[in-house]
Amino acid sequence: MAYGDNRTEVASDAFTDDPLSARFSNGEGSWTDMAYDSVTDSLEAVDQNSNSGVRRDNSESFANDQYCTVTVEEHGGASTWLAARVRSASGTDETAYLGSDDTFGNEYIIYETSTSLGFTELSVQTGADSGGMSQGETITIEAEGSALRMGTNEGSGDTERTTATDATLTSGDPGMYIYSDSQGDAKLGAWSAGDIVIPTIPPPGLSGANLGFGQISGTMLS
Repeated sequence: MAYGDNRTEVASDAFTDDPLSARFSNGEGSWTDMAYDSVTDSLEAVDQNSNSGVRRDNSESFANDQYCTVTVEEHGGASTWLAARVRSASGTDETAYLGSDDTFGNEYIIYETSTSLGFTELSVQTGADSGGMSQGETITIEAEGSALRMGTNEGSGDTERTTATDATLTSGDPGMYIYSDSQGDAKLGAWSAGDIVIPTIPPPGLSGANLGFGQISGTMLS
């Protein structure tokens, strides 16, 4: 399928109250904590120069084919990364796929993270704004089988920026990621995620209106 096709939202969060601990698992494994900013209703990294990641840990259940979207609250500084996460493992395992926009190399990147926070670049595309993304713009990553797609909605609607193929991670939960070399320069203001559902198509010659016994293409058999 193409980027943006057949998304079905399962959960969203506008951070109108502190979502950490109650709805997201904060600082698992080697990930450092995020913190809630009640003034801007946003999330930020607790410490500068640290990999801050959270995983959705609520009552929802997500399919293996899933997407995640994060909304930018602030994205500046000389070296900041904001990312949506999919197929995030729980507990002490830091594996996930990240769809990231970074201001250091002005790049759109799809990463695979592994235990002990190893980062593998699966795809890199130059062209991101060196000044960072604006408030209200979004970053999305999709995982459908081994196909990975990352996009943003900067200026021209939700647009695919880069793609990759990787079959290492097959399941997990969506989440978020923040890195900043300066405290408070990178914040996320909202989050949403859901399933990528392949539509069911009736076999050729069968009517979608009535597939009862003895009826083909609307004509009863004698």
